[in-house]
Amino acid sequence: MPLTTNLESKANSWTALGLTVLLIAGGWTLADQDVAWELHESISQNTTASFDKAKERLYNEVDLETDGTYRCVYSDTRVGTQGDEGQLKPITAEGVQVEHTWACKAKWIDKSYHFDRNTTVEGADLHHLFPARQGINGSRGSLPFGELTDDDRQLFVDTDGSLEKTGGGIPSGSYRDVDVNGTTVFEPRDDHKGNVARAMFYMSVRYWMPLEKNMEEVLRDWNDLDDVDAAELVRNTRIEAIQGNRNPFIDDPDLIDQILDF
Repeated sequence: MPLTTNLESKANSWTALGLTVLLIAGGWTLADQDVAWELHESISQNTTASFDKAKERLYNEVDLETDGTYRCVYSDTRVGTQGDEGQLKPITAEGVQVEHTWACKAKWIDKSYHFDRNTTVEGADLHHLFPARQGINGSRGSLPFGELTDDDRQLFVDTDGSLEKTGGGIPSGSYRDVDVNGTTVFEPRDDHKGNVARAMFYMSVRYWMPLEKNMEEVLRDWNDLDDVDAAELVRNTRIEAIQGNRNPFIDDPDLIDQILDF
């Protein structure tokens, strides 16, 4: 069913995202069109292909908190900063890496869609890069995202960012296990699930990469479960200032329902 609204502000927001809107009886609606293609056309300005440069800007401009820390998204742990040739980065001993939410060699997609982490626009796109503790980042690897039914494989973080395997450690709220379909999947913390979903939908539309059906359904649920918050909006604006495009699904999560198949 087309998304309609009587609010002129909604129509204005769609127009700002590059979408065509029509005024019909009862309110505004998206025109009969390929919404995904119009969004793709409106968000394809970014051209940076250096992961090292993207990582530098992520640590200094995108994810640096006002208290001088970084929040690692899969564990909700905070790590401090250190200087390195005039730039800030996480303290080395605390074990932080930059997670590619859309895995460079994703297990759910044909190899023809794989991309090099260091030398491609996809690998340097800040909209899907986040700080993560190294152990959890490595455990997720290139696994698909999914929903698990129990807590048997919750991941625990040690002080150096590695996985705690001998008991104790900090519970991360993220899980890795086999789902009901027999697939090994990674389930992030509840408070990051919406961020993951909107980043994944952005990557799919920006680079014309298909999502696996079961994972797509899970991501749609996560978009509804975890609403956009103020921090996500601020992050979207910071990234726009750097690479010239926004994630439209953060600005208007309802647009996800207008695309039947990613």
